[in-house]
This record gives sequence, structure tokens and C-alpha cells, in this order.
Amino acid sequence: MKSIFGLLMAMAGIMGISISVADEAHSKVILKEQITYYNVKGRTGREIFKSMIENGPQLGGRRGHALATTEYNYDVQNIDVEIRNGRCIPVELDVHLNVTYTYPRWVGNNAAKGTTQRAWKRFNKSVIWHEKQHVKIAMEYAKDYEKALRKSKLRASQNCSTASFGSVWRATRAALKHNRKQKQFDRRDLRPGGRGYEAQLNLIRAK
Repeated sequence: MKSIFGLLMAMAGIMGISISVADEAHSKVILKEQITYYNVKGRTGREIFKSMIENGPQLGGRRGHALATTEYNYDVQNIDVEIRNGRCIPVELDVHLNVTYTYPRWVGNNAAKGTTQRAWKRFNKSVIWHEKQHVKIAMEYAKDYEKALRKSKLRASQNCSTASFGSVWRATRAALKHNRKQKQFDRRDLRPGGRGYEAQLNLIRAK
């Protein structure tokens, strides 16, 4: 899955962080984050914005580039299953949410005026905040995922593997709800009045 910091709705360093959330003694939701950057240049906000459009991460299956993206995937690990009354019951498991942020990094900014530098700082903070909100929503989904897996009971005649339990969760209401919440957040933040929209507009106007 990928969330995208869009272009006004019209359209390298790595850091590792790990957070674990335990819902029960033998089950965990583990968040692992890494950050990558792409370089942009420009003396004015409009030049910087143009550089982001030209150099930002490409949109899979769509034309153009995003200003920033967050890619995340879910992985079930360390699953321990017991067979009770002819059913496979997961007694221990970890759900890993692996996240990769891609942010713009402004290089050669010493030649820019103070108004542009201030607009960039505001924009940069807005981008980071925006992508973190997407991850909060993804963490909610990961916790629901973990709870659902613990409640799942496959017949012992089936292969009681991680893949088998993972298939229980596909195309569920929670997955649809998660995708809907992600899109709703983008609509709020990247339309007029939204924090992300206003930060982009402020940057474009900076000279």
C-alpha cells in the first residue's frame, strides 16, 4: 500500500525506528520505519515545487510524481499454532507494519531568501505530519488485523500456516474501512483549508 502527499489534489539517508504495541501477553504489533530522501533545488518556492514535481517519487500506475510518499506492508511472523477440537488456534503471533517514507530534501538553499526558507520549513513540517497520520491509521488496521488473526480458527485438515491465517483477513470490512479512512484523510488535508494544501500554496507563493 502507498499513501501520497499530492499536488494540491490535482493529481540518501535512512533512519530505522521500531515501536511495539502489545495487545496480549503473546501477541504484538510492531512498527518499523525507515526514511529515504530525494534532492530538490530552487531559490523560490515555485522553483522548489517544480523540482519536486520533476524529481519526486513516481506514482505507480499513474502519470506524474508525488511530493512525498509512505509505503507500508503487513507481515505476520512468529506464529505459534495449537490444534484444539480439530481447529488450528493461533496462541502467539506478531504483526509487523513495515513503513518507508520518501521525503524531499532541499539542497543549495543558502541562496534563497528568508521568506522562501520559512515557507519551506512550514511545508516540510506539514509533509512529515501528513505522512505520520497515514501511519497512525495503518497502525489501527494492524491492531485490528492482529485481533482478527487471534480469533481465527481454521480446520486442522487445512495447512495451519502463516499464509493460511493471512488469507482469513483479505478483503474484509476492516481492510475496506482502512482504505476509506486513508482517502478521507487525504481529502481533508489536501483540499482548500487543509494543512497540507495551505503549506503547499504558501511555498509556491514564496519568493
